Amino acid sequence: MTLQQAINQVNALAPKSAGQLIKHTDWNALITSIATIGTAVSDNQTRLDLVEADAQALRNDLTAAIARLDTVEEDLDELRGQIAPLLDQYLVRTSCERIRYAMGEVCVITAEVTTLTGEPIEERPWVDFVSSWGRLRQVPGFTSRAGVGDNSVSVRVNNEGIAQVQLRADHTEGFTDTEEQEVQGSLQTLVEVSNTTIAQTLLAANSPTEFTAQAAFKALSKEYERADTNAMRSYVDTYFVRMPEYQIRPIRPNPFPSWRDYRATVMAMAKPDGDPTTADYSRGASSIQITFRDWINYWINDYVLDINPGVIDVIPDLEPIFTKPIGEATLDFEGLMAEKLIDKGVIGRMKTFDTIREAIGQLGGVTDPVMTQFKDQVTNAVAVQGANDINQWVYSVNTTAAQGIPTATAFLSMQKQSAGLGDEIHNLTGKVQETENVTQSIAVLEGRMQAAENVGVNIDQRLNLINDSVKAINVFDDSSIQFGVNKITADIELIRNQLGS
Repeated sequence: MTLQQAINQVNALAPKSAGQLIKHTDWNALITSIATIGTAVSDNQTRLDLVEADAQALRNDLTAAIARLDTVEEDLDELRGQIAPLLDQYLVRTSCERIRYAMGEVCVITAEVTTLTGEPIEERPWVDFVSSWGRLRQVPGFTSRAGVGDNSVSVRVNNEGIAQVQLRADHTEGFTDTEEQEVQGSLQTLVEVSNTTIAQTLLAANSPTEFTAQAAFKALSKEYERADTNAMRSYVDTYFVRMPEYQIRPIRPNPFPSWRDYRATVMAMAKPDGDPTTADYSRGASSIQITFRDWINYWINDYVLDINPGVIDVIPDLEPIFTKPIGEATLDFEGLMAEKLIDKGVIGRMKTFDTIREAIGQLGGVTDPVMTQFKDQVTNAVAVQGANDINQWVYSVNTTAAQGIPTATAFLSMQKQSAGLGDEIHNLTGKVQETENVTQSIAVLEGRMQAAENVGVNIDQRLNLINDSVKAINVFDDSSIQFGVNKITADIELIRNQLGS
């Protein structure tokens, strides 16, 4: 019987009226129910004792847990004090539009500064940008302070927590934003064979010798020679002057089978303010790597050596010069050189010197001995002037270069004097020939004729010596140049003395 059944059975026996008979079955049922209830009460008491024991154990555990919790709270308070400075750190994220650029393009680097939980910082911290290569410039609209040499820039973040800088090639010191925008515009010129811009074509080409890269070089040559702007001309000329490892004459075949890429690591370090007198430490940092492709050196090699079309164009201008008297030929040649060198740029001038020298070498029909000699001398003069023209731009800070420039001027001056003497030789030769045809034997006139003829022979010999001295000059050796000029000057003075006598 269950406890509930026993309770129900007891309830069924009551109530009873006075004198009412209690049957034995009712009594027995009552006793059974009471026994059942007693047993249930005893069992519940046992269980209650067990519950009480468990409750006491829980009380003990709770007391121990409370004691441990107090210890944890103390430790937590101590930990909060220790990590409080760390919670003041910033989260810095750096990004840019892409990671590969062609020289002449500008990369805008963005740094986003937030709290560790990603919330904006009300104090608007500063970000120090430092680059391992290239030049960093300010972005308009930001409060910035540039460092010396354009290797660093400090920028204060705007209200959105953003700071930006521009990264460009290493040789661009002194270029204005307008000039660099023109260069970037030139690099956006479409290359037909690739149907992409010059910059995209150069970045996609696997090597400088690839067909698409060569097509891009042709487009760059047109941009370099543009008459309406000199931005690209100044950009690549400045590269040639400022990059010492490339100040050599181009050679073919191209010695560089693969691209040279410059990888710049730009670090961004955030701090609370830009005051150098406060002892602030960097509260967050990030870095990013940007690659710039050097296409200029490879383009220079192809551009300077591509002289055949220029040679064909200049030969018709040279041919009439070598049919004139040597004095007039000298003046006309100088005029032609001046005309061809106008607005050429450093690299364009180097190509022009090589083109004219090659064109002179290909001239035919020059049979007169004096003009043949003049042709050789002009060829040497162009070579000397071309070498010193490069030195004037590239090595202008060197004493050697400063001496080389007047040397070239003296050489050209000597060339003019030699040309004048050649005219006199022509005149003297004509007089000698005319005198030989005279049938009258006048002793005095014959003696003068013989003397003039001897002078002409001596002058011709001296000119040959001058020509040998010119050919022997090493334009890259100061002592050779000085010795050659001194010897040539002495020979010219002897010729003058002979003409004066």
